[in-house]
Amino acid sequence: MHHFFGWPDEIVLLCISSLDQSDISRITQACRHAQRLLTPTLYAIGYRTALPWAAKNNQKQTVEHALKYSRPEKTVLFKALVAAAQHDHVEIAELLLDHSAPTELELELEEGQASAGIFHYEARPWKHSPLVAAIVAGHPAVVSLLLAHDARTDVPGQWGYSPLHHACEKHKAPVCVPLLLAAGADVHARNQDGMTALDLASEHRGYRRTPSRAILRHLFLATGGSVLALPSSSGASIVRRIISNGDEDCKRPVLEFGISLIPAIASSEILLAAAAVGDEENVKELLQVGAQGLDVEGTTDRAGNNTLMLAVKHGHNAVLQVILQRVGGKIQIRRN
Repeated sequence: MHHFFGWPDEIVLLCISSLDQSDISRITQACRHAQRLLTPTLYAIGYRTALPWAAKNNQKQTVEHALKYSRPEKTVLFKALVAAAQHDHVEIAELLLDHSAPTELELELEEGQASAGIFHYEARPWKHSPLVAAIVAGHPAVVSLLLAHDARTDVPGQWGYSPLHHACEKHKAPVCVPLLLAAGADVHARNQDGMTALDLASEHRGYRRTPSRAILRHLFLATGGSVLALPSSSGASIVRRIISNGDEDCKRPVLEFGISLIPAIASSEILLAAAAVGDEENVKELLQVGAQGLDVEGTTDRAGNNTLMLAVKHGHNAVLQVILQRVGGKIQIRRN
């Protein structure tokens, strides 16, 4: 071995080129001079698997070597950035971005293929951008970094989802929502099913969950409440959905932002929310503004509770008195 490495470097590299990566790896382990000589060659050969593997496993030195000794294609840099974003490796993501890793690829990417050798990387589908990968995994620090490097918020991905759609559906990291909104994410964008981010934030669908109060508030703040005027994909009232499915903390922001901005929504529906949370002032205002056609008893939530029932159920006696004055003390008692 020592005699072999006494040869000129060019001859050694020529001989090494006929070996496979596992043989080269054993040689570098046996001799420090071989390690110094062959490290650039190893990374030049194996960077396509080394870089994504190292990004996934937070191996900063390996990432640095792969970037130093090779010229990775955009596809390889993109895959590595997705891996770093998905696993919340901020330093690795920053390294890759500093080496011009793209935040989007227009071409459809194939699944990474693991090749035999000293670096093994698990094949993964690359259906998400790094930004979406970070959002879905709930990593706001990586989201901030990517947005600072001009990651786009208007690029629809699988199912026509924008990054904001993913942030509002998953409910994992509500803090990602204001980051996207501050970067110009479009609250009016619809996915292939015609759903906006507000639809997803307020829709329980198959997840058996209540709407996210934090996400709703962020959407309301960013739009001054006007987002509530967006028609839902199903044609049903989004306000009605929030009132029926949301907890009291979800109803409050609807009352705070919605009453003067959503004339298309029946006052009776908003009155349900006011009764549920004990908002006496809004109840009085609604009863005055919506005197014509206001259906106090007939408008119900998903469980069949009308305004009066909700006031009684939650012990809001002051609200109950205001409503009773409106209906003249005539109420119909029902048992659910």
